Amino acid sequence: MGGLIAGSRDAALKFSANIGKWQLEVIGLIKFDEAGEMTEFEVMIRPIKALQAPGDEMGTGSARNCCG
Repeated sequence: MGGLIAGSRDAALKFSANIGKWQLEVIGLIKFDEAGEMTEFEVMIRPIKALQAPGDEMGTGSARNCCG
C-alpha cells in the first residue's frame, strides 16, 4: 500500500516493494526550495536486513520492474 503526504515545501511518500526474497516497506522524505526544485531526498527502508537488496538488484536490472 502506498501513500503521499505533501506540504508547500516538503512531501512524504510511503510504498512497498518486493525485491528478491525481501518485502520492503519504504518511506521517502523530500524537501523543495522556493522554486519548487528538490533539495533533499531521504529514503528509509525496513526491515534493516533488506537494506542491501535494492543495490544488489540494481546490478541485475530487475529493480526496474519491482515496483510498477
